Amino acid sequence: MTVGDLLNMPGWQVMVVEEHEDRYVIHARPVSCDPVCPQCGSSAAAKHGKDHQCLRDLTCHAKHVFIEFSRQRFRCLICKKTWFEPLSGVDERRFATLRLVRYIQQQSLTRTFAAIALECGLDEKSIRNLFHDYVEELERSVQIATPVIMGMDELHLLGQMRGVITDVQGRSFVEVLPDRKKQTIVRYLAALPNKEQVQVCVIDMWRPYLDAIQETLPHVTVVIDKFHVIKKLNEIVEMVRKDIRSSLSERQVRQLMHDRFLLLKRPRDLSERDRLVLEGWLGTFPRLKAAYSLKEEFYEIYDAPAEEEAFDRFFAWEDRVMASCVYDAYLDFLLTIEHWGDQIFAYFRHRYTGGFVEAANGIGRVIDRQGRGYSFDVLRARLLYGQRMRQRKERTRKRAVPDDLRAPISVDEHLPDVVLSTLTSPLQSSWEHAQNTTSSG
Repeated sequence: MTVGDLLNMPGWQVMVVEEHEDRYVIHARPVSCDPVCPQCGSSAAAKHGKDHQCLRDLTCHAKHVFIEFSRQRFRCLICKKTWFEPLSGVDERRFATLRLVRYIQQQSLTRTFAAIALECGLDEKSIRNLFHDYVEELERSVQIATPVIMGMDELHLLGQMRGVITDVQGRSFVEVLPDRKKQTIVRYLAALPNKEQVQVCVIDMWRPYLDAIQETLPHVTVVIDKFHVIKKLNEIVEMVRKDIRSSLSERQVRQLMHDRFLLLKRPRDLSERDRLVLEGWLGTFPRLKAAYSLKEEFYEIYDAPAEEEAFDRFFAWEDRVMASCVYDAYLDFLLTIEHWGDQIFAYFRHRYTGGFVEAANGIGRVIDRQGRGYSFDVLRARLLYGQRMRQRKERTRKRAVPDDLRAPISVDEHLPDVVLSTLTSPLQSSWEHAQNTTSSG
């Protein structure tokens, strides 16, 4: 590779490269066409001095890169206006290359501002400003389609429960709301475009969700996520476990606390040792065994092939509960089934769950921890658009394209193309190195 190819930016010619301990300084000159006045369009122009300028570029070999050059100023002989020669691949407002700006913006969706600032040698405030500009661009250019199968759940962000709208089939966020109050949900659903295409909405047992849907989307079938139904059963078993602690020694209390996770697992997921331990506890405490057995038997209802058979299995299960020694523990659950029965059993006509949101809770907690001091708007943008970037990367990884052919990753097909150097450039190699370092760290 020649020195002239090093920068790999059309419209630039590299003259000299200086290597220092912590940076590269590339002395270059812009290659421009004949000057044309941007004010009147006249080509009658005279040189009007030069200005020494410096640009930041992507890091190379873990060193910061600066491009220093002299920029020609012109003066129009007709209208007397002055202007600088145009620069290719440069964001003049930020004195940086377009590829550095886009790299920072994309990284800001998934990494902390402080980490990016340290890598690129910029102030954290500059990273934050680039992030906000990028989010505004994404809001204008990315159209998130109204889902056919909608999910409605919540995430705990910045010490508050936030309403979350998801695309269950696409396993992606559609919107993150500032709270989960009924009026907030109603306001969002009322303004939802193409709301007639929503067929099913999967929710948990939060009453404002159901009320808001019935008020604004009366044609939609509401399904209670079975995860939340099973969660209540696990809470019953846990309550019974705690009740029997008073009859145990201190050593047994600690051991039962350690083994309580076995009560949450399905029998098929237990190892031989776990099965023996669990059988020991259940054999010792009949009330715990009854609670656990009824919880496991309820799973068989969800295995029913049709809604009618599910009802039959439920009524038979309910009879066993009422005849058991843990009827008192299951009473509130039976009342819940009575109250939410239509939505719970709608699952057998529309077998969808909101498992994606429950998994996304983990992502939300990580973002929340990373974003100490971040605003709700920042966390919302990271969930909406950062998750799309992760999905895009995953799809690219699954395609297993050879490294020498792989294109830079963008957030979405609708976004503007990223101005990046080709893979033969050391600057691009540094960009890839930074990504690999980030992902491995």
